Amino acid sequence: MRSGLRSERGQYAAHFALLLPLLIAFMGLVIDLGNAYARQRAAQSAADAAAMAGGMVLYSQGATAAEAVARYYAGLHGYSGAAVEITWPSQCIRVTITEQVRPIFAAMVWDGTFTVRGKAGACYRFTEVGASVVVLHPHACSALNVSGSGSITVSRGNITVNSDCNPAISVSGGALIKTETPIVYVGGVSGASAITPAPVRGSPLPDPLASLPVPQACTLCASSPTQGCTQTDCAPGCYKNGLSLSGGTLRMQSGVYCIGGSGMKISGSTNLSGSGIVLYLMQGGLDISGTGVLDLTPPASGTYQGVLIFQARNNTSSSKISGQAALTGIHGVIYMPVGDLELAGGATIDANFVVSTLNVSGGGGMNIAGYTGAGANWSTVTDGLTE
Repeated sequence: MRSGLRSERGQYAAHFALLLPLLIAFMGLVIDLGNAYARQRAAQSAADAAAMAGGMVLYSQGATAAEAVARYYAGLHGYSGAAVEITWPSQCIRVTITEQVRPIFAAMVWDGTFTVRGKAGACYRFTEVGASVVVLHPHACSALNVSGSGSITVSRGNITVNSDCNPAISVSGGALIKTETPIVYVGGVSGASAITPAPVRGSPLPDPLASLPVPQACTLCASSPTQGCTQTDCAPGCYKNGLSLSGGTLRMQSGVYCIGGSGMKISGSTNLSGSGIVLYLMQGGLDISGTGVLDLTPPASGTYQGVLIFQARNNTSSSKISGQAALTGIHGVIYMPVGDLELAGGATIDANFVVSTLNVSGGGGMNIAGYTGAGANWSTVTDGLTE
């Protein structure tokens, strides 16, 4: 009996001796794989951080700055040099971090390494927005000029300056420019430190309203009677000698106003209102000032939906809008493809601008909030990061 027990114990010991190396090898493999997995997660975390950080500056500062930022954040996680590979898919930065992990136990029988990788990418995508300023002149110096002690803020969009002059943008006299997304310019910038976020160099933006037709009623003005305003209202039609208002309370009836002569002038304490209005400047420009109250809105539908002011494409007259009352009461798109526009004073103006040149002067803060009606959605801006 005792001899049988000793025999069984011996068999168990022999079996255990045979299985022990397998158990040790299995435990070693588990530890090695666990270590490799932990290193893979570390590489992935580093790639995620590097790609996101680089993507945050890719649109606003370009690829060189984006790569520097990405490599810096990878370094914070312990990865540098050849371990960090950066590629540039369209509108994206992609970071791949590779690490060779040497096993702990398997190294006793295998002279190799596990390769682990972390991959991450960040892209900026574009979306249409309705609040932008487009300065069309291809060669004018200081095509966008902001001076004085005030500031200009463009909400829900940005500014595009097509001029190839250096500078195409000038900011001086303590003025500031702030946009939701970076200003895009073709030429150069003077006073870039006063612009937030930093402007970026890009391609010219084609005239977004180039296909907008001339109002048919205005092509017939040569053979149409001259229109005028009464003491209480103005009717649409041909104002061949211009339209000048100074004082009083008037309402503009809905429709197209074809204005010639010296253009349109509003001054004094004029209180002017109207909806569904299109002001087509055949000749002359705008001169709007004074202490009155304006409340003018464009058509809500049709060909000229969202367009309040349309200056003829052969009309190079300059325009000026000043005073808080004048600025706050104008709503819609101001389209002056070959006309220069000056805005003076501090106010919030609910408008988009497509002009030849733009000069903003005077103290106070001016907020170009952007008209969001249809017909204004042409510009593209960055709208976040995507994997």
